[in-house]
Amino acid sequence: MRTLLSILLCVASFNIAHAETWQWETYTNPNYVNHICVENDTLWWSTTGGVVQFNTQMDTVVRIYHREDGLSGNYVTCSVIDPYGNHWFGTRDHYMTRLTPQGEWTVYDEFDGIRTNAQINCATIIGDTLWIGTSQGVGVLDVRRPQNGFLWLDTNDGLVNNNVQVIQKFKGDLWFGTRGGISIWHHFQEWTNYTPEYFARADGADCRGLVQDWEGGVVSASKRGLYRLAPQEEEWDLIGNLNNRQLLTIAVYDSSIWTSSYVSSSSAHLYRVYFDGSRWQSETVETGLNGLGRSLAFAVDSQNRLWTSDWGAGVAVLENGNTWRDFSAPGIVGNHVRKVDRAPNGDLWLAVESDYGANSEPIEYKQQEGGAARFSIELNQWVNYTRADGLLMNTVKSMCVTQDGRAWFSQWPYGFMELDDQGTVDKEDDTWSQVRRPTIHSEVVYRLFRDPAGFSWVGTLFWESNNGIHQGGVEVENPETGEFTFWGHPQVISFDKNNIRDNVEIYDIHLADDGLYWLAGFGGISVIDTRGTLFDPTDDRTERWDAENEGLLALETYCVTTDAQGIVWIGGLGGLNRLDVNGTPFDKSDDNIQVIFELPVEELTIDPEGNLWCATRNYGVIRYNPATGEQLTIDSDRYPLSSDVVNSVSIEENGTERIVWFSTGLGLNKLTIDLTGSDPNPGDEVSEGPYPNPFQPSAGHTHLTFENLTNEGTLQIFDLSGDLVHEVNLEAEMAPSSTLWQWDGTNTRGADVASGVYIYRVDSPSGIRTGKFAIIR
Repeated sequence: MRTLLSILLCVASFNIAHAETWQWETYTNPNYVNHICVENDTLWWSTTGGVVQFNTQMDTVVRIYHREDGLSGNYVTCSVIDPYGNHWFGTRDHYMTRLTPQGEWTVYDEFDGIRTNAQINCATIIGDTLWIGTSQGVGVLDVRRPQNGFLWLDTNDGLVNNNVQVIQKFKGDLWFGTRGGISIWHHFQEWTNYTPEYFARADGADCRGLVQDWEGGVVSASKRGLYRLAPQEEEWDLIGNLNNRQLLTIAVYDSSIWTSSYVSSSSAHLYRVYFDGSRWQSETVETGLNGLGRSLAFAVDSQNRLWTSDWGAGVAVLENGNTWRDFSAPGIVGNHVRKVDRAPNGDLWLAVESDYGANSEPIEYKQQEGGAARFSIELNQWVNYTRADGLLMNTVKSMCVTQDGRAWFSQWPYGFMELDDQGTVDKEDDTWSQVRRPTIHSEVVYRLFRDPAGFSWVGTLFWESNNGIHQGGVEVENPETGEFTFWGHPQVISFDKNNIRDNVEIYDIHLADDGLYWLAGFGGISVIDTRGTLFDPTDDRTERWDAENEGLLALETYCVTTDAQGIVWIGGLGGLNRLDVNGTPFDKSDDNIQVIFELPVEELTIDPEGNLWCATRNYGVIRYNPATGEQLTIDSDRYPLSSDVVNSVSIEENGTERIVWFSTGLGLNKLTIDLTGSDPNPGDEVSEGPYPNPFQPSAGHTHLTFENLTNEGTLQIFDLSGDLVHEVNLEAEMAPSSTLWQWDGTNTRGADVASGVYIYRVDSPSGIRTGKFAIIR
């Protein structure tokens, strides 16, 4: 078994090259800056939307790097440069990425010793070693021999707390600022720990930054004020009268300590703290900048100028001691993209939701604003819209542009805003108006949609508010009168909520080729035949399919579409259903409902070849071919997809190219598929490893899926000791037409296997392939 293990570890992952070419592009907002790294006349911004390379001599953005360039993820938390010119980037997806001076990229992950699920908080270079502070301790890597992997330090080795946010070296000692105190490793031998009782307030132990001042004292920016440990002293003193401030970062510049705080967007500040000869004083620094009022980073450039991050607006530099000048990078309004809409004039519009970050992150790091973004054909650039322009709220769940050019933006729970841009991109002549009750029945607008016939629809939700009950349903605008025609209960699917019967929540609207309108909502789906009189519902025919009683996978039915054969495809929280109405949608007696797969589907789109593109909440996109049953998973493990949280997919085609837009939780991806190739499969070399990888039952994962299998041969799973964990006879376990096998994470005895790294081996008539995956319990 040991011999077999050594053979397996030496076998490369099985890859397939295809004729078709796939080209990826990413669009983000790279102005939420987490960290600034200085390299001569270049600043490297680590942002929530990639890495920005900025030239301080020219005051220009040189380039923005994303996943398709080589980063492991677009949400970059920190960066550092080693003595050999290698750039190291830490990302929120728990990985480190190295960029060499020759332009080569390498990703380091759990297979290289980084603790599984270790959030990368900070990085520093000490000699020839890279030190990373994470949510699970400290990783150390010899940058000369990165193939040896990371060594690890945690509380078992002497750290006061495993959530390390700062690493600094002062006079031969290593200092670690953590969420639960400060540790000093004296010349790599003995430890001194400062736990919460050493600080005036317990939150003072939550260290966000450490500097050494001009007198040799060490100053900590904490969640509850600024603390200083004087040389040869044992007590940490509060300084600068910032006792109640949640401080975010710290720097020493021009014989002063600079720090920043955040409580809310209206009370965030920069502070300069100085010693006046008798006591420490602080003053608020007015910047007049455009961001959300918080700074997470400082840096001093080669010209001895102080730079700070301006959250949401890029970076700013202090000039002449009292003037701030800010710089931003081009991009979209925010990174949580919900919907894409191509306007009749050709402009591309995005609905962007505000993002409040991961639950594990401190609240002050979370908020990123949304709004709407528009790629103007006329200007050949992005134009962004926020509350400053006319929106009521900066979070937009859905949008559409009407046939006559008015833009609609959902403003849940305040109806929707309408923008009349007078046919120009110039905002000076824009007219904004709010559409709410009684014009529409509910102000909780979930879906805005322009159908292929040119009519604009509103899908709303039931809501019981202080000013009455909002009746959910679907409404269409009569463009001649501006009035809305409404369908609610009993025409469309409804449910009981809070002891109130017959509520309606509409999530999706689809116009089929035969002129029928299909609706997806809480409780199931509905179909409406308007009989050619769209604005007169009195003669309509309607039908409903109840999720609980008619075979749908879940009550939360998010999307519906139809294909050229009249098959109805239904996606929801439970997965994907196929409904064959056999040409008689208003006679359910011969219906046939099937389950295709059980992963949560947010939106469905069909391409001209009949492939179904299924956007999922945490598993990327599944491209399903109904004719062959083939499923291709497009996720962030194997493609430059920004996030596996995919809210929608939109497809456009011009004859030689197919453009696929992915609206994700971390940006907008554009996939260009060259249709001149002979093979309908992706052109990048794609690893056929299992997904999701890592497999995390605690995150809701139920199965690890192996794809592109034949129903012959065996599949074996080993642990790193070489012991056989599970073995399956593919012919016995797989249906004749299937190419997938799913494993529930149990061993041959039916018990859950432990967290760790595992190796799989597929032995079939087409050859042997092997690979690795991780399990996180």
